[in-house]
Amino acid sequence: FPLHISATGVPVDNIRTQDYSKYVISYREHDEDSDWRQADAELSATEKILEDLTPDRDYLFCISVASATRGIGIRSPATSVHTDAGN
Repeated sequence: FPLHISATGVPVDNIRTQDYSKYVISYREHDEDSDWRQADAELSATEKILEDLTPDRDYLFCISVASATRGIGIRSPATSVHTDAGN
């Protein structure tokens, strides 16, 4: 089940002191037992399609920026999304 995610307020300015290399979208089903999954997105991207979501479910999404030398940064606050039933 594909989900088309659009981001606003991006991309991050990549100045020399900040070696950002990509965005990382973290997501999971909105229950206590599911693990966070991650999808990478280019810095220039303002949209990303996630293909492996289950219809008629609630998901949490966060975004962070990653650095080649410092790893993945702090996640944004979570946003909840409900996928369509797919009928």
